[in-house]
Amino acid sequence: MKIILLIEDKSEEMEKAKMILTEEGFRFVSADNLDDAMRIWSRLADRISGVLTDLHFPETTGQKEGACGFAVVTRAVRLGIPVSICTDVNHHFCGYIKYFVEDMGKLTGRKIPYTMDSKDWRQAVQKLVEQFKED
Repeated sequence: MKIILLIEDKSEEMEKAKMILTEEGFRFVSADNLDDAMRIWSRLADRISGVLTDLHFPETTGQKEGACGFAVVTRAVRLGIPVSICTDVNHHFCGYIKYFVEDMGKLTGRKIPYTMDSKDWRQAVQKLVEQFKED
């Protein structure tokens, strides 16, 4: 059974993502900040088979959010683990994300799927599932 690492700091968005992962039959572990995500990843390293992440969340609980998702995405790509990004570019005014994602894909030869215009967790999960089929 695949275990997905889910990272999202907004509780209502986290609940949406959990519901969709559950509907799709996935087991998952969740974190709402970078430190927790990396701690979970270290503990479950060999069992994490996919990552579903927002891009903007805090480094630790209580901090202002930042673009910590870039650290998660680059780790997943480096380890060859499928990753799907679900973020709201309009909310964060950061259209530059598409260039990062496209260039990471070109550097690694792996397309990194993302949803940018709004948080569409269902679409992000589907894009993760498609990567599992490719591997």
